[in-house]
Amino acid sequence: MFRTTPQGRQAMSSVVRTKRFDPNLESTKLNRLNDKYSTILAKISALEVKKAAVLIAIFEYHEIPHVILTERSRNLRTHAGDVSLPGGKVDDTDSSVSDAALREAEEEIGLPRSCVKVLGTSFPVYSKIAKVLVVPVIGFISNMSDVRLYLNRCEVESVFAVPLTVFSETTHYTSYRNTRFPKVEWDCYNYFTNNKFVMDESTTIQKLLGNKNTYKIWGITAVILDVYSAIVFNRQARITMQDFDTSALLRKIPKLISSAKLPSAKL
Repeated sequence: MFRTTPQGRQAMSSVVRTKRFDPNLESTKLNRLNDKYSTILAKISALEVKKAAVLIAIFEYHEIPHVILTERSRNLRTHAGDVSLPGGKVDDTDSSVSDAALREAEEEIGLPRSCVKVLGTSFPVYSKIAKVLVVPVIGFISNMSDVRLYLNRCEVESVFAVPLTVFSETTHYTSYRNTRFPKVEWDCYNYFTNNKFVMDESTTIQKLLGNKNTYKIWGITAVILDVYSAIVFNRQARITMQDFDTSALLRKIPKLISSAKLPSAKL
């Protein structure tokens, strides 16, 4: 675990050493993947199931790519207190899934859509519990220090950021009905202090990296970030064929379209 052991502290130091995030390159990679699987993805999009969009908002701090996550309000009826990506249901008034993700992020954490450059979409995941198809939208924020976040306390308890490399290099997993889902316990304060970051004057950076909370990141949120980090860092997703291995999921979908079933998470 990152927050207590010497091994954890060493792992925490290693996860932040990576190449810089190139938004143009990552956009090109996403476009190529979507082009390659355009027929299958079009069939998924046409399925008569509820759809939601989440925003994987990436920003760099000390040349390290981070992703913004939220802790859901403890007063919500479902998944209270869980960690999630900003997002929600795609409304009829939304022009696209990207529009829905940007709208929800603005409503939940006050992230202005004008500050986010949409790079593309990652592979969708179907949640059996919510009975919704979740489409991850990738966005890049070029200067996070200039952004002010305002939390909607009815929906969000807190907001924080995690290095994207955590979802590429972590070996923290938990078994769930004979499957293996990524699970990370993330200590914001130890990450910040162990890497000797100097807090700047940005209230947003303080809010994202300077709090003393520890968060459990797992379930569909961890799955989505595991798959996307595999795309960014050119590795195989850690999820197995029965779970969410990216290529396997796309190979299986054509056989499942007729019954409107998708590889899914009971989360």
